[in-house]
Amino acid sequence: MQSQKMLSIARTVSSCQMSRLQRSVRRVHDASHGIHRSQERLISMCSTGAGNQAVFTRSPSAVSFMMKSSVPGMVKVFEGENNHLKASCDVPAGTQLLREVGEIVDAPTRYTFQVDAVKHLDVQGIIQFANHCCGPNCAVTINVLNGRKGEIILHTLRDVGADEELTWNYNTNEWDMSDGFGCFCRAPCCVGNVQGFKHLDLAVQKGLRETGTLRPPVMQQWHARAD
Repeated sequence: MQSQKMLSIARTVSSCQMSRLQRSVRRVHDASHGIHRSQERLISMCSTGAGNQAVFTRSPSAVSFMMKSSVPGMVKVFEGENNHLKASCDVPAGTQLLREVGEIVDAPTRYTFQVDAVKHLDVQGIIQFANHCCGPNCAVTINVLNGRKGEIILHTLRDVGADEELTWNYNTNEWDMSDGFGCFCRAPCCVGNVQGFKHLDLAVQKGLRETGTLRPPVMQQWHARAD
């Protein structure tokens, strides 16, 4: 009887935690880099009904929300020929899925994340399995913790269903990639080759800027190039 009561309480607590998770309003604020994301909007970089057109849309709700800590078990890894991440349950927009800390390094590799024009973040965790998509359901935030340490956070841009692959757009954080690749994401706005923001057509660059997901190092290098 006592074990049944404890099981009932555990289920009730779990239900309440999920309810709070679904009701929470989360805002992303990348303070260390001064990103201005005050508009409340949910980013949808591609309209699924847009045929082959490159369409960048914005709908009400949320890129500017303050993320809560991730709930353990929301991400699962699929290893094989194409390692990737999937959501293990339904996840609302604005949820922090992963946070990993790594070393700040001088030279980029296939698995580093750009921090500024010359520095990169090297992390060894599962976040490196998050694949690219030109119409992603996630984005990344990167913060410098001290001179040689940094953190990367993967968070959802929209509601994500259970077993849906978790992806983000590499071009929003990488100016000139050390190891480009062909993209076969099949999103309506797929750019074909992913080599970094520098190599995109101007119209695509402007479209990504409108989504509000461009990270500071890319934006700064783009402005410097325009000047």
